[in-house]
Amino acid sequence: MQNINTCENISQEKKSDPFSGLPGPEAIRFALQKRGRPQQDLAPIVGGKGTLSDLLSGKRPIGPKRARRLSQWLDIPFHVLRRCGA
Repeated sequence: MQNINTCENISQEKKSDPFSGLPGPEAIRFALQKRGRPQQDLAPIVGGKGTLSDLLSGKRPIGPKRARRLSQWLDIPFHVLRRCGA
């Protein structure tokens, strides 16, 4: 019975998660738009404008350290930023 409740809770969390199904770069854009913040605000957090451009275009993967910083700054779940294809 415990496992069923846990699965139901996870299912409910996914339904209420606005980032559900979004790859990392799209989740970043969504979070920025939701907060009314420009992309340039992230440049110092990720290591510069070039790095930011590569992350948002998918040319560079979002590594664990950057994912942790972005997760804290944008309030995006860490696992969303580290999702395959991100």
